Amino acid sequence: MFTSVDILDVAIQLEKNGEKIFREAVEKVNQRELAELLEWVADQEKEHIQWFIELKEKIKEPFDDPLIQEMGREILQDTLKGAGFDLKNVDFTKIDEVRELLNVSLEFENDTVIFYELLLGFVEDPETQELIEKIIDEEHNHAKRLKEYLETEQMA
Repeated sequence: MFTSVDILDVAIQLEKNGEKIFREAVEKVNQRELAELLEWVADQEKEHIQWFIELKEKIKEPFDDPLIQEMGREILQDTLKGAGFDLKNVDFTKIDEVRELLNVSLEFENDTVIFYELLLGFVEDPETQELIEKIIDEEHNHAKRLKEYLETEQMA
């Protein structure tokens, strides 16, 4: 199967993608309150990157078989294909409406939550489970705040 390191590599990349999307978004908005919200989310994603890097450094992989590791990576990559985790197809230069930016950001956060919930099923260590559950809670909070801002934006 896939290793914990494989999963953590995906989680780190997810958080890097998230930080990038929110930092780019800060540059595109004129509302100070929205810019502060997006900056806060970007900072949270950066913290998650560090948590996962530290967790990865503690892990000792039980698999010595490179064939098993490669199969696991392929399975993991196939599992994630088609999900909204890949922001390469999002052209942020063409997003000129705040609503559209918020919708893309919200979709990313929701997809991230789904990934971490999937990840929980493969983690046996209670400390790691607790960390992932905390990150899920934070991602839910990001989504909630983005949704609230989106709803106020639609009222305007």
